Amino acid sequence: MSSAPDRFTIAGAAAAALWVVFCVAWFDAGDTWRPAALAAVPRLAWLLPLAAATFVWLRGRGRTLGGDPLPAGERRALLLLLALAFFFRLPVVLGGAGVAVTSDGALSGIVALHARDGIERLVFVPQVPYSGSLKSHLTAPVALVLDPAVAFALVSVLFYLLYVAGLYRLARLVAPPRTAVLAGLYAAFSPAFVTRYSLSNDGNYV
Repeated sequence: MSSAPDRFTIAGAAAAALWVVFCVAWFDAGDTWRPAALAAVPRLAWLLPLAAATFVWLRGRGRTLGGDPLPAGERRALLLLLALAFFFRLPVVLGGAGVAVTSDGALSGIVALHARDGIERLVFVPQVPYSGSLKSHLTAPVALVLDPAVAFALVSVLFYLLYVAGLYRLARLVAPPRTAVLAGLYAAFSPAFVTRYSLSNDGNYV
């Protein structure tokens, strides 16, 4: 006799269902699927329960996998690497973000501005069906309070920090802490072409 699912499993199922509901409610592609009852609910109202269910599920997943938290010293090293990567790029973000935006990045920027202004909410960048609009949607609220070029570059850097953290974590799984730090430093102070793409709004290359 199988046991009943625990609350983490239920939260994961709820998060998956709420994600589908949110996508149908938010994206223009969901117009033909959207029932009247769903259309009557403010689109952003689905985000809070979605975030709560996802948080509970991730906590349960961490426990299932053993959590494997980083020791305090390695956690400090990772935070330092993230700070170095961020502040290394910050002068360009504030002083020359427009230079880092490529033509592909401009397409993602247009998607962000259209989402910000409520013109359209696209799943993919137009004519680029391999490029999703996640970064564009996260850029849209930032572009409400910052210059769009600065907003594009800033969100790109935040995505790049996830890459730095992932690289550090991967290196730590297969090598000693010093090697992980060296890998993180290489990512933080990356070669010029990688640094440029870490600031560009297209952001699918890293």
